[in-house]
Amino acid sequence: MLFSVKFTNIQDWKMVFNSLEKSFEEGIFQTSKNVIVFRAIHSSNIALLEVTFPRSSFKFLKVENLSFKFLIKELRVILNYANHNDSIEFEMPNDKFLNVYINKVLIAKLTIQKIHDLKNFEPPKIEYTSMIHLGSDVVKKILANFKNNYDCVQINSKKNVIQFSSLYENKTSKINIDEENAGLYEVQIVNNTSSTYSLEYMKDIIRNIGKACKTMKMEYASSSPLRLSFVTSSNAQIEYYLAPRIVYQ
Repeated sequence: MLFSVKFTNIQDWKMVFNSLEKSFEEGIFQTSKNVIVFRAIHSSNIALLEVTFPRSSFKFLKVENLSFKFLIKELRVILNYANHNDSIEFEMPNDKFLNVYINKVLIAKLTIQKIHDLKNFEPPKIEYTSMIHLGSDVVKKILANFKNNYDCVQINSKKNVIQFSSLYENKTSKINIDEENAGLYEVQIVNNTSSTYSLEYMKDIIRNIGKACKTMKMEYASSSPLRLSFVTSSNAQIEYYLAPRIVYQ
């Protein structure tokens, strides 16, 4: 069994693992010749995070095709122990443990479990009808306008205008984004779209990952999962899927 990697883009790895709150318990690594894919699913199945680390983001990558799961909190502790200028290595001596080294010093042996059926870890397949490409700072400012009392946000798309709105105690807060807004790079609306999502689970990801990525794409369809997409400085591709909130009229 071959799994041997070395990387120094520790900030990206920390950012990813620190963005996952405690309800993300297990993660998986799925490897192939040129990439390592990390996935984590919220315990309630409301959200899924997928990160694709390309070969170019590693100092050394030699792996075979395999998939295994582990406890996210265990690897997060190790990553946070490392400094930004350190190097981290993963090696798999067998199918039960993953050795983790910092600067060539063995720090921990993580318990792992090989998996063959990835059905429960696959991202949803959605035909999106709206897409908006924004500066991450713009999105953070939009969501900051909704107070902690607001627990969800509705996103409406119509004629190249995106409206974010939320309701609390019969008071509605609205923000419109159109082609005149600074920080808007692209907008595509195939059909008029409306969907509602949890602010709690959006804010955590945007706050932690958005601060290290200059831009973000939001893709959605009516009453369908939202997809947030980011690209890190080391060209890791991050996609976050969030299930819609059911709103009773």
